[in-house]
Amino acid sequence: MKITKKRLSKKQILATIIIIIAVICLSIFALDKFGIISIFSQNTTPNISKEPTVEEKKSEKDTNQNNKETFLNTPKDDSDNSVEKSKPAPVPTDNSSIELSTNKDGDNAVIIIKLKEHGYSQGKCSLTITSNGKKNTQEAPIIYQPEYSTCAGFSVPISSVGNGQWNISISVTPLNGKPITKTIVKEF
Repeated sequence: MKITKKRLSKKQILATIIIIIAVICLSIFALDKFGIISIFSQNTTPNISKEPTVEEKKSEKDTNQNNKETFLNTPKDDSDNSVEKSKPAPVPTDNSSIELSTNKDGDNAVIIIKLKEHGYSQGKCSLTITSNGKKNTQEAPIIYQPEYSTCAGFSVPISSVGNGQWNISISVTPLNGKPITKTIVKEF
C-alpha cells in the first residue's frame, strides 16, 4: 500500500494566505473600532490653528462694540444691593464663635484659633499662657478668610512656661468691638 501526498497548488496556498490576512485585518479593525486596542489615531482635537476669516473678525469686532455700548449706556443700579450700601457683618459678642485648639510640634506648642463668624474681618488676638507660676503673652492680627477668619498664629516654646498643666486664654478684639475671651486647659 502506497501513501500518496496530496499537494496543494500555488493558487490554493495564495487564496488561503489572502483569507488569513483578511481575517486578521478585519479583526484588528473591529478591535480598534470597539476601543479595545488603538491602532488608528482618531483626531479628536479641534483644529485651533485656523485663523479667523475677515468676516469672522469683523463680526467679533461688531459684537464686542455693541456689548461695550450696551454696558456703558445701561443706567447704573442704585438699589440697596450695591456694595457701597451693604451693611458689614455684625461684630460678635460671645465666645461661642471662637474655636481654640493646640498641637505639640517638637519643643513648641502650636495654638490654633478659628473665628467662625463673619464679623472678624479685622482686629487683634492676645494669647496668654500661664503654668507653674510663669506667664507667656503674645499678640497677632486677625486674618480674614471667606470660610472663617484666624489669628495669625502662635507658636510657644514649651520651655517658656514649662511642662505641666497650661491655662491657655485667647482674647479676640474685633474691629469696633469689645474683647471676647475663651480659655482652655491643656497638659504639656
